[in-house]
Amino acid sequence: MEQILPLARQIARARWLPRLAVALVMLVLAGIVTLGTLELRKNIFLRMVERNAEILDAAASLEMLGVDTPADLMRQIDDATGQLTLALRLSRLQEDVLAVRIYDAQGRFVVSMPNAVRPHALPEASLRKLQGLTPVSDYQPEASLDGIFLSGEAESDSVARQAAILSVFLPLHDRNQHRLLAVAELVQDASVLRSRFQGLDRQLFRQAILAFVTAGGIVGLVLTWSFHRLGRLTGRLEQQANDLRRANMELTLAAKTSALGGVAAHLVHGLASPLNGLQMFMAERAGQGDNGWQHAMQGTERMQALLDDVVRVLAEDGRDAIYEMPLGEAVQVAAGRIAPLAQAGGVKFEYSCLADGQMTNRDTNLVLLILENLLQNAVQATPSGRTVKLLCLPGPQGPLFEVWDEGAGIPAKVVEQLFVPTRSSRPGGNGLGLAISHHLARHLGAELKLKQTSQSGSVFVLELVAAPANTMETAAGVGATA
Repeated sequence: MEQILPLARQIARARWLPRLAVALVMLVLAGIVTLGTLELRKNIFLRMVERNAEILDAAASLEMLGVDTPADLMRQIDDATGQLTLALRLSRLQEDVLAVRIYDAQGRFVVSMPNAVRPHALPEASLRKLQGLTPVSDYQPEASLDGIFLSGEAESDSVARQAAILSVFLPLHDRNQHRLLAVAELVQDASVLRSRFQGLDRQLFRQAILAFVTAGGIVGLVLTWSFHRLGRLTGRLEQQANDLRRANMELTLAAKTSALGGVAAHLVHGLASPLNGLQMFMAERAGQGDNGWQHAMQGTERMQALLDDVVRVLAEDGRDAIYEMPLGEAVQVAAGRIAPLAQAGGVKFEYSCLADGQMTNRDTNLVLLILENLLQNAVQATPSGRTVKLLCLPGPQGPLFEVWDEGAGIPAKVVEQLFVPTRSSRPGGNGLGLAISHHLARHLGAELKLKQTSQSGSVFVLELVAAPANTMETAAGVGATA
């Protein structure tokens, strides 16, 4: 998954890729439709021209020409009068015949009608097909009449200098021996055929456009849906991967926290007596008026308070007795613990409770640990003279504890890994406070999150979703320390 996910994420986030893929597919589809249409047009046109030759070939059989034997046909070709008679009969096979040429079996010109038609020999390629008794057609959409008629004849017949011409070469052969006796060329006016071709071009063009639009629309919709589906699957896969990593980190943190409980119990037991003696020693020296010893005394008192908190949590967890503590009282306890720290740092501290409700003694101890950690961070982040607030408000599912500070805000790169154990950038910090607080909140069935952060300060929210119902009230305990 770790190898596939980056590639899938890159594909899904490349906004230009779906458009490029659709454009390439449309280009290929347009090429296929164009080539297919051109090939179909070529085959249809060829078949129409060949069909014209086949019809004339059937009409020009020996029976329709009135020739009884091959010898009579040969005599007719050799005789000038017979040549003209044969040419006249052939010209009557089609109404749009402009001229007729007669060739012998070797492809040499014999006679034409009218006489103004230019004589020329048959091309070798056409002669070979005719010797196989196959009619040949030659369609020219823009043929020069000067190549067919002698100079001046085209104008006298009111025929344009450029015209569509269809030349049909018919093999005249012996019915019994199947040998070529002569070749007749019918030069036809193909203007009607050209009009049919133009109409067919328009029809093929419309059908090609319709096929392209229909197929392109279907392909475009399928590709667009596929890329959209890929994006959704990639997002879901990424979310699952993030959830998996987060679950692994939480399991690791839970295991460390569980082990830390045993270590803490052993540590508290070992430090209780030495710390008590150290505190008595500091109290004697602090009584002499030395400020240094007084600061040291405050540090030992802080250490003793922390040990007392740990002992109380461990003791409450091991008792069977459960009692309720009002929310306002819990807020006052948290405020009492943080007020000396705020006063020492020159930070104003305010607190209030607008929610009504109670918590068990076990939940209260864990909530106090979380709030104390959040408040310590807020005091340390807030410059002297500014304010830190602790608010307890009613929420949709339970009470909300909000911790406000007026520090410089949290950088974006830190927000992304806010509740993950990291190396702390604050002197004396270990980077575990927020991670442990988040884990404790999850243990309570609560949610700890960063509500907002900016250059004017940050707000953390602890929402006890499993807490008893509560109502709004204006009774509040409000205090301030300079």
